[in-house]
Amino acid sequence: MKTVTYKELADRFDEILDDVADNHTHYKVVLEEAKAVMLVPYQEYNVLMDTYNHWIEQKEEILPEDNLF
Repeated sequence: MKTVTYKELADRFDEILDDVADNHTHYKVVLEEAKAVMLVPYQEYNVLMDTYNHWIEQKEEILPEDNLF
């Protein structure tokens, strides 16, 4: 994973987007006020969502009374 600022993303948008799409590189984009977003290839996003959904299902099975989702 690489980390860039929002300004770096804006200045190098095409290069970074190509790196994500072609090389499957993940980017953390740091915004103001200590916020951040991620850029990940779509194919890997699907895997991450499947994993996340599975985690939520497990949490619901283990601790339904503590479910915050």
